[in-house]
Amino acid sequence: MAREDRGPPCGIEYPFVASLPVDEIPNPGAAVDYDLYVVLARDDRGLYAYTAMCTHQRCVVVVDNDGTRCPCHDSVFDADGAVTQGPATRALPNHPVQVCDGRVFVDRTHVVSAGTRVPV
Repeated sequence: MAREDRGPPCGIEYPFVASLPVDEIPNPGAAVDYDLYVVLARDDRGLYAYTAMCTHQRCVVVVDNDGTRCPCHDSVFDADGAVTQGPATRALPNHPVQVCDGRVFVDRTHVVSAGTRVPV
């Protein structure tokens, strides 16, 4: 039976949308899904996601060895999306995630508190 005939994987439904495979997210570390504009990250507490759009002027952030930063105006964010260096003054909103069949699903329509993790 094809997946389409069974409905969504693991019962995950819209507004959750498929993102990167779990094995593409460094542990610990982060990766940007440029199709969904989210940063997917892992640490010792689990998997989480936050927006990849800078709260200053909506540029897409990059993740590198120095953390999450905006290449347009040099705002810097910590591992949970909190501002550590402006000009941005608001944190990057965190979004709920679920894991199914080795992929991460993200709900960009809702916000969860920073520090929310899903064990993987």
